[in-house]
Amino acid sequence: MKGQFVGFKLGKEEFGIDVMDVQEIIDYQEITHIPEMPEFIEGVIDLRGKILPVLDLRKRFNIEAPISELTKILILKYNGEQMGAIVDEVTEVVTPDVIERPPESIAKLGKEYIVGIARKGKRILIIIDAKKILSDIEKKELKEVNL
Repeated sequence: MKGQFVGFKLGKEEFGIDVMDVQEIIDYQEITHIPEMPEFIEGVIDLRGKILPVLDLRKRFNIEAPISELTKILILKYNGEQMGAIVDEVTEVVTPDVIERPPESIAKLGKEYIVGIARKGKRILIIIDAKKILSDIEKKELKEVNL
């Protein structure tokens, strides 16, 4: 696995997502909450006339952190769809020195969205796959409510 990754923080941890999966980065904005959604789905936003679901990656990965002036929404694209993902801070586009497979202990936890551990100098980034953040069942549930 090679390439460039958009670096972002969730709490104190730094993550990366393939730059090709990120359409744009926008400032955090008010989100309209939808009843009976999974806890990590914050709701929807209007992005230039298109309604997009927004998930909170902090809640998805069980990381607690408050909204701040650095909070951003990554607009991710996958399989022709778009969704927003709340992150605590966007750092920079990173070209890692090396990317390794996640340790077996992580892979066994069912974290299929973690696809690698990258190193850039002394920094370590957890590389996630935008297409795997939601399970097939969760994607289907969002489609059923037209999100």
